[in-house]
This record gives sequence, structure tokens and C-alpha cells, in this order.
Amino acid sequence: MTKKLWLWVTCGLVATSLLACQATNRQKVSQTKGGPSWSESMKGLGESVRQLVPFIYVRDGFSDQSQHGKIRSALQRLRQESQEMHPELGEAFMGKDPILALSVNRMNGDLERAQEAFDMGLYEYSRSTMKSVMGTCFACHTATERGARPGWKWEDVSIHGLRPLEKSDLMVAMRDFDGASAYLRHLLNDPEFVQNRPFDFESALRKYLSVMVRVKKQPDEALTEINKVLERDGVPFFLQQQAEGWRRSLERWSREMARGPVRTPPLTQVDERLRQARQIQRYARDHAGDVEYLRATQILHDFVTSNPPAPQLAQAFYALGQSYEALDNVGFWNLHETYYEACVRALPKSDVARSCFNRLQASVFMGYSGSGGILVPPSERQRLQELSELVK
Repeated sequence: MTKKLWLWVTCGLVATSLLACQATNRQKVSQTKGGPSWSESMKGLGESVRQLVPFIYVRDGFSDQSQHGKIRSALQRLRQESQEMHPELGEAFMGKDPILALSVNRMNGDLERAQEAFDMGLYEYSRSTMKSVMGTCFACHTATERGARPGWKWEDVSIHGLRPLEKSDLMVAMRDFDGASAYLRHLLNDPEFVQNRPFDFESALRKYLSVMVRVKKQPDEALTEINKVLERDGVPFFLQQQAEGWRRSLERWSREMARGPVRTPPLTQVDERLRQARQIQRYARDHAGDVEYLRATQILHDFVTSNPPAPQLAQAFYALGQSYEALDNVGFWNLHETYYEACVRALPKSDVARSCFNRLQASVFMGYSGSGGILVPPSERQRLQELSELVK
């Protein structure tokens, strides 16, 4: 088992996703940095990406020498714009959620590799790296429904060679949640799709749930699609079992919404969601609890935005880590480690910090384990050592 290197949280196309609120705070933070505001940075980023999109999804798209000048210019501009982004500018909108800093850091690293590979003539590696960047918007863009769409749509450019799940991811990157959910429903109702691509069908269904739970918050609409899956012939048995768990969760959520607004404290709501998820799961990696975990993350991201005191913030990060650890292969790879580390740093030398460190250490060791044993790189060992000092 090797460490997953690509994380689906690089918000390369957040592109005006945080325009809608707190304009005064945004201007104030921007002035302190002496550079562009968060929204201005995102607008420039989105335009540079628009110029690259037609080449990213085409086989040998970066190899066409007649387009090298345009591609090189767009890569350089995109890298420069990403380097000018400061995560603290986004804190005016999302509080101390580490997803912002993680996104910027990952994006800068990936763009550096993409540009260097292109300059060395490694065009396919450069293209695949940019494709990874494009596929990283899902987690960040579904973390909150707030925000506007960028100034262009994915239909505005000619894109050839898109695979079905790439198309839905690009729609989410453009914050076209209505289009993404409609397209995913189309895939889920295609009998050939489930027969010929059962694992892609599962991924499409879980991505659809992510949009419906975290962004649109429409359990009844999601329940309609889950019922169709359960009634359809040819659906793999393992997926039917998972869908049964999702149906129970969606039915419960629908009843809760019918009773009116919930007045229970957010962390208490999250504890209930995690309890329900574990009750539904039959084994550690069973995805039947996905809806409960997705609901928990939606509550927690909103809660973190409210800038709670350190003890509650650490508890929220711990719960986010647990949730994303269960959801990691639906597009949130390794995000749990980020939240476990944030938990330790938010409240050092506490019981919750020690719990977070234990789960982080176990995850790192598991990620770097293989036939030759556990081979943790020096940089990771140094990080764990630093964090271990914070929990003693």
C-alpha cells in the first residue's frame, strides 16, 4: 500500500466562491497584505484555468507544439496567481478551517511540478498533474453552499475526451451544482452504466450524495434516487447493502426536517450523526454510514466558520478527522490527517489532542506501510515528532 499523493481539496477553481459575504473584512485583510483580495485572486485563477481546460482533458493535449506558447503562458500565470494567494484572506469567510491553507499549499506544489515538467518536455506528466489539480475542487466546493459561480461555465469551452466522472467533477468545480446533480442522476439511471462500470456507478452515487447532502440539503430528492437504485435489477449486492443504510439515514433526516429547525448545539448534533453512522456500519470500511458522515461534515464546517473557542474548535477538528477518515475514497483523500493535525495544534496537551495524534500517527504509518515494512519519510517523521511534543 502506497501513500496517496493527490488530495482532492486543492481549490483551483474556488473562483469567486466566497464573494457573497463579509466584504468589509475581506477589504481589511487584503489591505494588511498589500496584495489582491481573496476574491480577486480567485477570479484571476479561474480565468487562467479556463484557458488550460481544453488541453487538460485531451490525450496528448500538452504535446501539440502549436499550442505550447499558450499553455506555457497560462501555466506561468496560474502559478504566479496561486503564489499570491494568502489563506488568511479567506478566514474572513471560513474561520480557521485548515482546508484553505491546505488547498493553497497543495495547489502551489502541484503547479510548480506541472510547470517544471512542461519546461522539461515531460508534457504528459505535466498534463496529468494539472488534471489532478482540476480534480481537487470537489471537497472544498461542497464544504459550504455559500459563494457564487465564476464568470464562465464549463460549456463555454470546447472539451473533448471527458470521462463521465470527470465531467461531473468539472461541473462541481464550476459550482454548477444543479448541472452536476442532474448529470449524475442521468448516469445513475443509465442501465448500461451500472452494468458496464459498477465501481464508477458507486462513485457517481456517492458523489451525488455529497452534493445533495452537503450543498443542496435535499434528503427527499436524494431518497428518490436511492429508492430507484434499490429497485433496479443488476445492482451489485454490496452496493444494495450500502444503499439500504443511506436510505435509512435519508428517511431519518427527512423526518427531522419536517419537525422544523434543530435547536440542539452543533457538536451535540455531530455526536449523534457519528453514533448513527457507526451503528449502521457493519465493518470499518463499510460505506453505509456515508450520509451520516456527510451530514456531520456539513454541520462542522459551518460551526468552524463561527470561530468557536479553542476547546470546541479542537473537538470539531477531531470529528471532522473521523468523518473524513470514513469518507476518504469518495474524493476526500487524506483530509482526515489535516484535521487531526489541526486538532493537536488547536488545543495542545489535552485529551482530545492526544486522541487526534494517535489517529494521525496510525494513519501515517498505515499509508507508508508495504511489503518492505513501514517506511516513513524523514519529513513525516519530523512532523510526527513535533506533534508528539505538543501532546505530552
